[in-house]
Amino acid sequence: MDIIYWTNFKTKINLNIKLMKKFLHSLILFCFISNIGFAQLDGSGIAPNFTLTDIDGTSHTLYDYLDQGKVVILDFFATWCGPCNNNADEVERVYQDLGPDGNNTISMFLLESSGREDSDFAALQAFMASHSVTCPTFDECETTDVPSDYEVGYFPTYYIVYSDRSYKQVSDEPAAIYQTMVDAIAENPGLSATTYDAKVLEFDDPIGSFCIDSIRPKVTLQNYGTQTLTSVDIKSIIDDVVENTFNWTGSLAQYEIEEIELADILGIAVGDREFTFVVENPNSETDVDNTNDSLDTPFKVLLDGEIITVDITTDTYPSETSWEILDGGETFTSGGGFNTANTKYTEDVCVKAEGCYTFTIYDSYGDGNTNQPVEISLDGYTLGSITNFSTGTSASVDFCAEILAPEVTFNPNDGDTDILIDADLTLTFDLPVRLLNDDAITDPASLITLKKDNETGEDVIFTASINDNKTLITIDPDDLLDSEQDYYLSIGADIESEWDFPLESASSIFTTGTETGTGFDISSFKLNIYPNPATERINIEMNLSQRSNTEIRLFNGSGQLVKIIDKGFLTEGNHNIEVDIKELNTGLYFAKVSIGNESVTKKIQINK
Repeated sequence: MDIIYWTNFKTKINLNIKLMKKFLHSLILFCFISNIGFAQLDGSGIAPNFTLTDIDGTSHTLYDYLDQGKVVILDFFATWCGPCNNNADEVERVYQDLGPDGNNTISMFLLESSGREDSDFAALQAFMASHSVTCPTFDECETTDVPSDYEVGYFPTYYIVYSDRSYKQVSDEPAAIYQTMVDAIAENPGLSATTYDAKVLEFDDPIGSFCIDSIRPKVTLQNYGTQTLTSVDIKSIIDDVVENTFNWTGSLAQYEIEEIELADILGIAVGDREFTFVVENPNSETDVDNTNDSLDTPFKVLLDGEIITVDITTDTYPSETSWEILDGGETFTSGGGFNTANTKYTEDVCVKAEGCYTFTIYDSYGDGNTNQPVEISLDGYTLGSITNFSTGTSASVDFCAEILAPEVTFNPNDGDTDILIDADLTLTFDLPVRLLNDDAITDPASLITLKKDNETGEDVIFTASINDNKTLITIDPDDLLDSEQDYYLSIGADIESEWDFPLESASSIFTTGTETGTGFDISSFKLNIYPNPATERINIEMNLSQRSNTEIRLFNGSGQLVKIIDKGFLTEGNHNIEVDIKELNTGLYFAKVSIGNESVTKKIQINK
């Protein structure tokens, strides 16, 4: 078992998992087990029973101590663990004061569970001697099921187990761990002396909101009486109306539990409801203690609702994380109870269709969720996300439970002026798009209109491509755009998102200037290449405003240089340069005309 641990120095070490989170003063509280997800039991159900033999050869069964009315402290530790050593003297003091040599209200099990070579029996003896340990001590517990049953993910892990098998996990720094344990021990409810006492321990459903008008209640029943429980009536009540009564039969000794799935309740009215579990007539007798006979919970039914998915990834301290969804400032639903670290939890939540909400994630310690991602989605469509939550107690995002049609952004935007005549023309979509028949877009040019002046103007010849993500269409005119010219660019309502929501047709009208992307004013030398398409020769006309070094380079469609015409210095004025192209094959070419330090590239089509 690989272990990662921290000393009491504020040393920052980069690890795959960011473990250093909580220094209390200069001390770190835990040593982490690196090859499992960090976890702890979440307080539900009852503490698992076990029997182990200590290093003196004495057998100990957890429930035997609980049946005496005692509280048992389970101390999962490692001999090499710094925080375990730091706390050990105070933990032993708890045992001295409250154990057999004190008021005899507790027992304590010291469970060495690391499995490292340097945690052998000699190391355990040294640990015990160093801290004057007198409680029952167990070696090589990692070879048993006990650490995994208690989901031990770090050392030390302390559980306070009560007489009725309930439990809680505690932790604190050395100066406070004694009082923290003593306070937790004081919560022991003691042994129940009631004869017939059925208890509603907890329930799994209904919780939250439902997009259907039916529920299947799930409840955990506990026998809290001294007599074996063989039967009990379980009532399912909604808004004070008994919907079902289930007569359970079985056999539960005192404190044993059973999870029971009850019959479906159909036709529940829409709106805010309250569900109540009630147990009555244990073994056909009067329940002696009716204070634990019921539990209730609010829930909602939304027949026009949408089921959204909430994905939350926990950090190293999962129990600190909780969340809620607010509707108009009021809590709509909430969740939490996470017990495994660095783990993605997915929860489905029914919300009002097209309703708008605020999602808030909380960290009870106040140091954020280490930027672990949170995403709220509907059918795979992201409604909202939180990716930056590294400090503080909460982070929020607003969302609406509806999938929107894709939106397009034009570049240039509608109304833009002085656009470069060699500018990139793009259409960017906020969602991946496809054709209305669900086919992929393979010919984006067929979806786009590019004209001079307006939608009835002269067509501009262009090619277009779409990226692999289907979110960007790039438009490439066959020639430079005319200077100081209005252009109309549009896309029709022929495409949709992958959620079948069509794009509304949209357009942009922009006006070019006179410059290229290099800042060169093309109007100053009036470049013109003709004929285009060409067969045997092309003519390149230009007007130079001053004597300039002039060169023409021809490139094929693959970007290979195929011809150079170096004219040297040309005088100011008009020039017509004839270029022989008889040796060039049919295809698309590019003529790069360089004048001084500036250049312009134009497309030429050669046909043979």
